Amino acid sequence: MILIQAWDFHAGGNFVLEMDRAARQSLRTIAILSNDYLAAKFTAAEWAAAFARDPTGTGGVLLPVRVGDCQPEGLLRAIAYVDLLGLDEASAKRTLLARVKGERLKPSSPPGFPGQPAARSAAAPVFPAAAATNAALATLRALRQALRAGQAIPELSASALQTLLRHVPRTLDDYRLARIAEWSQPRYALDRRFTRLTLLLDQGPQAQGTRWQAQQQTFDDLRDVLATASEPALVVLGPPGSRARCCAGSNSTSPSTRCARRPARPRR
Repeated sequence: MILIQAWDFHAGGNFVLEMDRAARQSLRTIAILSNDYLAAKFTAAEWAAAFARDPTGTGGVLLPVRVGDCQPEGLLRAIAYVDLLGLDEASAKRTLLARVKGERLKPSSPPGFPGQPAARSAAAPVFPAAAATNAALATLRALRQALRAGQAIPELSASALQTLLRHVPRTLDDYRLARIAEWSQPRYALDRRFTRLTLLLDQGPQAQGTRWQAQQQTFDDLRDVLATASEPALVVLGPPGSRARCCAGSNSTSPSTRCARRPARPRR
């Protein structure tokens, strides 16, 4: 039986006791080596328990498998790992099973003669799931660093956001970061979404023709309108769907008065 935290540790259970039970009952402990794994706190206790059961490695109790660009240090460095970095899915599966069974990985073709250049072969594509996982983890690290530094949440591209949302979080912290990234995107910034505003120029009551002349520049944010107005402004808010005006100047009949309004909805 294979025990995986996300599958077998249920709500209400004691996480540490579940780890202890799994470490004692499992024949092998597979350490999935990556920078995140090596930086985690509880994973060290897991592989250390397996190492203590088989310090010489004769029983193969601890089986490190490298899937990320990382280098183990300390006692873990002395344990030979199965390297799956850069392999496609079929090659990774074949390599892992052969290592678990203790089979030799003798190549099917002989090595090149020394002194002669090796024949070039097309580079095998990286297993897509591994590439997507690495990209999602890199995004999570960037989000975590921005939050800890008190910086603004970086705006993600559509592809980066979709990759992150398809990523299966391994911890509650990863899940929260993914939700923060999703809900911080422009589509959820309701406080910055306004009907397109038009800046009007008041020509005064004596103007010939149209008194209010619409300017070509438009605005999506009322704050941009206020930043453009060089004089003190008065914002008049109306009910939803009505026109709203932002008038600059103390005299609304002055030719220098400028107003921003929502375009009227077409009548049906």
